[in-house]
Amino acid sequence: MKDELSTFDILNYVLASGRTLVLPRTSSKSTSMSLHKVSDVQTDLETSKLGFKQPKKSLPQVPPEDLDLIITPGVAFDECGNRLGRGAGHYDRLLSHPGLRASIVALALDEQIVPEIPTEPHDRRVHMIFTPTRVIQCTPVS
Repeated sequence: MKDELSTFDILNYVLASGRTLVLPRTSSKSTSMSLHKVSDVQTDLETSKLGFKQPKKSLPQVPPEDLDLIITPGVAFDECGNRLGRGAGHYDRLLSHPGLRASIVALALDEQIVPEIPTEPHDRRVHMIFTPTRVIQCTPVS
């Protein structure tokens, strides 16, 4: 999204290092999100109706249990790793997938770190948050 940190350098690094790159594709007709293997960020992506880049529907799908690392977006985060999404629940459903074993990290601007994010029982915390000035190793609430 336009108000989020760009990840294109990270995506290109993943591909250049020989790792598998998997990106999400959302449906404008439902609240579903699918995961697709991307080989080239120049040719494998298209612009969604909301204006962000996502993989073409024809690319191979990857199940959540095959992921090692998830970089999750958010509007705001707290130092315990709680996140506030955009409201559609795409990442809430992905992060709650029963077979998910991936490390979960977030990229955020410093002003997106707030004292506390309200949570619900289904919410899953991120493990680390990277901002332009620091790395936050998230700690659970005691």
